[in-house]
Amino acid sequence: MSLPELVLVIVILIGLTALYIGVMQFYYIDFVLPTDPLGISDDLYYELSAIISTSTTTVLLLSLVSTPIACLCSATNNRLALPIRLLITAENANKLVYAIFYAAQLFCGSVDAWGPGPTGRCSDEITGTFYDGYFLLSGTYKLMDIAQYCQMLVSLSRFLAVSFDGQYFGYTLKWPLVQMRRAGHSPSRAESLLMIQMVTNSSFILTNTIVVYFLQKIISLYFDWKIYYTYSNFQQQFLAAFLFNLMASVICILFLVKRKEKTSQKTTIVTVVSSSFTQER
Repeated sequence: MSLPELVLVIVILIGLTALYIGVMQFYYIDFVLPTDPLGISDDLYYELSAIISTSTTTVLLLSLVSTPIACLCSATNNRLALPIRLLITAENANKLVYAIFYAAQLFCGSVDAWGPGPTGRCSDEITGTFYDGYFLLSGTYKLMDIAQYCQMLVSLSRFLAVSFDGQYFGYTLKWPLVQMRRAGHSPSRAESLLMIQMVTNSSFILTNTIVVYFLQKIISLYFDWKIYYTYSNFQQQFLAAFLFNLMASVICILFLVKRKEKTSQKTTIVTVVSSSFTQER
């Protein structure tokens, strides 16, 4: 990577960080505009809350299908470096474990998966185990955050592997978290698809942080608490599950499944000369 490219990366990093800090500062400013907030009825509020809860449950249950397929696609794609395959597989495996415990405590516990209310399908001990396990994994160990760290390491390792004009190529042979680099060659199709996967995940993160919090603050200024909490629940429950559990795993399936590399066909021209023309007269 040349110096201008490195400067560009640093400028983009500083710009995004400053934008995020600015949005969060704006989010936590406590002021009220002199206007009557727009609101919705109690019935509509509870109806929207139920729709968000049901939609979130549907998305997480669908991820029970997509995440194991994503694990298989990344684990079997030997055109990616082994550290990259391990990181992406670990990312989707964390999401799968999260979805399994969510579905298990949903089956044994309450209807909306937010309380340990018994349904009669499981014993009290099993219901409590799944309920405690779900909140332990989601609250204490934060499996979804660990999954995002895996994706961050993929981006970081890819950056270190292709940057600085190959100065750190020797280290890539030793560091387990750095992807191998083929110096002097154009990116393969697998590498190009990996780049699309990384950019897509980055766009999900930008959407669920900067864009979402900015809109949430605007809503808090002009609308009442029912619309505010409806939007907040939509972002924290449905949007997060849709982007990072379902869509991220679908992106892995679409872009990281092993494909056949196109082979270039070379045409060889053979010239045949008859010996009769070479005979001396």
